Amino acid sequence: MSWWPVNLLPLRRRRPDPQGAAGSSESASEVQRAHWLDQAVFLLIGAVMLAVGGFWADHWWAKGVDSDLQRQLLAKAVAIARTVNPERVAMLAFDASDAGTAPYERIRQQLIAYHEVSGVRGIYTIALRDGQPLFGPESYAATDPQYSPPGTPYLEPPDEVARVFAEGRGYTTGPYADEFGSFVTALVPVTDPASGEVLIAVGIDIEAEDWLEEVYRARAMVWVAVFALLAIVLGGWSVVLSRDRVSSGQRWGLHNVEVWLAVVFGLALTLIASLTLHAVEARAQHAQFTLLGEAKAVRVIQEFHTLRDHQFQALADALEQMETMDAQSFRMLSRALLSKLHVVGAGWGPRISRDELPAFEATVREQQGGDFQVFETDADGRPQPLSMRDTHFPLRWVEPDRFHSLIGFDLASEPAREQGITLLRHTGLPSATSVVPTADAGDDVVFAYAPVPRPAQDDLVRGGDANFATRGIVIMAMRVEELLRSMVTQERMAHAPVVIELYQLEPGSRPLYLASSSSRLEPMSEPLQGGWPGSDRFALTQPLFVFGRAYALQVRATPEYRAANPPRIGWSTALLGALLTLLAATLVQFLIHRRARLEAQVMARTAELSQSESRYRQVVDNIREIAFQIDNDGRIVFLNTAWEVVTGFPVAESLGTRLLDYVQEEDRDGLQAMLDGLVVAQGEHSHGQFRWQSRDGRYRWLEITARAGWDAEDCLAGVFGTLEDVTERRHREEAIRALAFHDALTGLPNRRLLLDRLQQALVSSRRNRCHGALMFIDLDRFKDLNDTFGHEQGDLLLKEVAQRLRVQVRQSDTVARFGGDEFVVIVAPLSRDGGEAGVQARQIAEKLRSALSAPVTLNGQPYCVTPSIGVQMFAGVDVTVPELLREADEAMYAAKAAGRDRVVMRPVAAAAAN
Repeated sequence: MSWWPVNLLPLRRRRPDPQGAAGSSESASEVQRAHWLDQAVFLLIGAVMLAVGGFWADHWWAKGVDSDLQRQLLAKAVAIARTVNPERVAMLAFDASDAGTAPYERIRQQLIAYHEVSGVRGIYTIALRDGQPLFGPESYAATDPQYSPPGTPYLEPPDEVARVFAEGRGYTTGPYADEFGSFVTALVPVTDPASGEVLIAVGIDIEAEDWLEEVYRARAMVWVAVFALLAIVLGGWSVVLSRDRVSSGQRWGLHNVEVWLAVVFGLALTLIASLTLHAVEARAQHAQFTLLGEAKAVRVIQEFHTLRDHQFQALADALEQMETMDAQSFRMLSRALLSKLHVVGAGWGPRISRDELPAFEATVREQQGGDFQVFETDADGRPQPLSMRDTHFPLRWVEPDRFHSLIGFDLASEPAREQGITLLRHTGLPSATSVVPTADAGDDVVFAYAPVPRPAQDDLVRGGDANFATRGIVIMAMRVEELLRSMVTQERMAHAPVVIELYQLEPGSRPLYLASSSSRLEPMSEPLQGGWPGSDRFALTQPLFVFGRAYALQVRATPEYRAANPPRIGWSTALLGALLTLLAATLVQFLIHRRARLEAQVMARTAELSQSESRYRQVVDNIREIAFQIDNDGRIVFLNTAWEVVTGFPVAESLGTRLLDYVQEEDRDGLQAMLDGLVVAQGEHSHGQFRWQSRDGRYRWLEITARAGWDAEDCLAGVFGTLEDVTERRHREEAIRALAFHDALTGLPNRRLLLDRLQQALVSSRRNRCHGALMFIDLDRFKDLNDTFGHEQGDLLLKEVAQRLRVQVRQSDTVARFGGDEFVVIVAPLSRDGGEAGVQARQIAEKLRSALSAPVTLNGQPYCVTPSIGVQMFAGVDVTVPELLREADEAMYAAKAAGRDRVVMRPVAAAAAN
């Protein structure tokens, strides 16, 4: 098998004599192989580029999808935290006593109701008590494995839980694992509006498996596109190869296959780019609409909260403080509430038992005169006698004046109104009805109720009917549609960019449509289907927890807004891509015809050159260097007589053998690489020194100077050059190098080489963050040895010390003689942990001390010498080599001062500080 890289020969191949059929066939085959080789190279480059682009696109797209999912999840958590009532949260103890209480059950039912339309795994709350996260109300059913009773400790919370309480900010974290499983979670604080203190954190869980499925689905689309492009390229290449194998008469329409391949590839690339940019644009439009929709929804939510926490609650608080009430006082107190256009009425209904009813009616008749009687209405709204029940809530005062006819109406007698009262009696907390059609208000309204405790009562007792000790209830009637319209826009409704629809949520039931901000758009047939992640870029859902109920605000774009924000970028990209594809196909067509013309010209010129083919050999003789020439197979075709003088092999026996066979096996790869490079260099000389075998079995260093030869037709004609014997010169250079960098007595690296290796150790320590140790060793009382036994014995001892040090350290460590009886050892790398590295360094230093302390035989007598070792640790800090040596030297002198024969270590901090 030839060693010469035939595939790297120049593309200009030798053309045979056109009159020779065999030569013509061989030339055609070579041209075809070269053509296929070029195509294979380009195909490989294209496949590599596609793979690299695929990995980049996979990372970019997955990162974008993950970021968008986190943004949506955090937005959902923010929306829930925004509407949770801090006053109800403050009533919770976050222990087992919360179970069954009105505030706990109210928040829990609201979370359950919204969870059913949110599409997330679960919603929960966490409070921090004495540094321990505790679970509060949550949406998980009691049978769910994720369910935690109130006050359950969160044993394995993510770090973001503590950050939410410490910083008062929302975070998204995951995937992470806790005692319940693996999740991606958004955590958002609910703060006290007065003090800003974080009361609880609202959490939303998504199963990590579902989250990763979304990300993997996005990544899979990237690789589908990459493999589709690769399939187009491979399919086109196979068609091109098939075309080249058939005769021109059988090619039919394959002449322009490259053009069609460019068209198909360009259109596929255009489709991928269009879909990608369309998705990016949709993501941006969704983010933009979310800002607009959230702003509108927040206005609605804030208006509901203002009514609940200020105007309506203020009216209830005022009534609580008053012992008696008259019409004028109630009118004054309710004026602020009725100033809202969407509040159509307010009233006060005392709590009257069955036994108290006759006395109540008599008192009212006495106060206002006339015939007063508590009544109820029939199905047509006409007054009728009261049906007796345990407790009545007759309207005593009502505003404005047009509702005075309702004075005396028992609020508990009508089922639509009574549902809110029942909820209030069960919880002792404010409540509301569903939408109630009323002829009096002129529209569908929602009634809100708030309890008015007795003046002596400090606070409501959490519980049911048995503890419902209240004077009565204050009632407010709201036109919800009017509220929505006033919050959406101040302009004509035709110009509103969004529509807000209000739905009432009940656990286990479909969302109940209540009202819309638009009178011209019908409600959606399938409301609140967005879930997570959202599928409609122009729709979002916001929760609203108010008056004891859970609502959802469906915010969606109007047709005018959708028409003003169409998906432009995707279609624009498709049009531009189609135009570029047409341009590329035209260019490919032009290049194909141009290449055909050029190939015809090259073939004609090559045929002319083949008629004057000749060989020209450059032979060098009568020189001291070996002159040689090898053919394209690496076999020797010429040698001068210097070959036999240097190697001992006869020239005649060597001709025809492979040049590489005379090179030492370890150097053959180097010579092979140099010879391969000559083809690329094309005429330039290359140099190298290698070990060559002599006939006596020894190896000599020969320096080769060679270049590739090319004939008149630019065909490779082997390699020729010279070989010079540089064995003695190398020996002299190695001896000089050894004297320059090694100690003449011990053979160890000297101070110069030590400084270089210490600098390398510092650079390596900075790069890999591993510790190292510099050990400075001095032999105790060495001068006494020289004075007693003489310098010759002292030199023997130094050689023995050097040998023992070599044996005790690793190959990666450095042992050097610093001067006199001083030695330096560089031990690196050690552990990245400072404490563990210190332990390792001390163990090595103690091992060296023990080895050097062993007796040495001098003049036939054992002699003991002890070392003092100073160890300076380093870890890539900004310290210079001289500073590090000085620190180690000082540590060594500290060892001597401490009594000799010991190890003194200094940590990294000492060198850094100095």
